[in-house]
Amino acid sequence: MSDELNQTKPKEPDKKGKSSALALVLAFAPSFMLLGVATFTGHTNHPAIILAALCCASAVCCIVSAFLLFQHNVWWVSLIALVFFLLNLIISFFLGCGAMLNS
Repeated sequence: MSDELNQTKPKEPDKKGKSSALALVLAFAPSFMLLGVATFTGHTNHPAIILAALCCASAVCCIVSAFLLFQHNVWWVSLIALVFFLLNLIISFFLGCGAMLNS
């Protein structure tokens, strides 16, 4: 009977690891989008609709990645989430201002 109690249950897949990877991809996505638009369009005046769409996508990535990272309840992960949140808000603000000025 004690052998049955000492048996370990099979480990479930680490969901926090998967959410951390997704959160980091989403945290870097606005930077990649901004660099991609700046690189592939040749630093010319970008259409306002593209900048507005990137602004919305950046804001969504910002909120979702911060939410996923804040779930870990570890102080340094929360600090990283806060840094990415602020960085992505600045990128969203820049894209939104660019969209407003180009319209």
